[in-house]
Amino acid sequence: MDNQQRTTNDGLYIVNVMLQFVNTFENKPVDIKLEEFSDASPAMIIQQLSSAVIEKQYIQKGRYIGNWAFAMYIRIENPDTNDRISASGVLTDLACWFEQGNLPDLSSINKEAINIEMTASPHKSAVYEDGTEEWQVVFMLRYKNNG
Repeated sequence: MDNQQRTTNDGLYIVNVMLQFVNTFENKPVDIKLEEFSDASPAMIIQQLSSAVIEKQYIQKGRYIGNWAFAMYIRIENPDTNDRISASGVLTDLACWFEQGNLPDLSSINKEAINIEMTASPHKSAVYEDGTEEWQVVFMLRYKNNG
């Protein structure tokens, strides 16, 4: 039995749809960018973590269930306790928004979102000498490729 993970380049297409989608989240403090923080603070980004993985392949050619891992980050400067709680809260609110069934429309890339699950809770992921902190939450988008 073959236990090797099969990957796909779906993430190249999904990330663009997801960037537009997460920017519809009303509780974000700023516009979300792709993989590079703006100079302003606070700042938020979405980052693809790995290639999309085929979870289940169907007999019909091109149909499968895929998983795409991504992270959301928020950067804050010289934070105090309230700033940290607020940053963590934004990421937690985003996770709740996904859990409430808010899913991206992937039909333009011939896919259908099934769910988005938080796989690592919000946490401080980086601290810099100037006092800037980055907070991260990790998600998995499960989707169906329609062939």
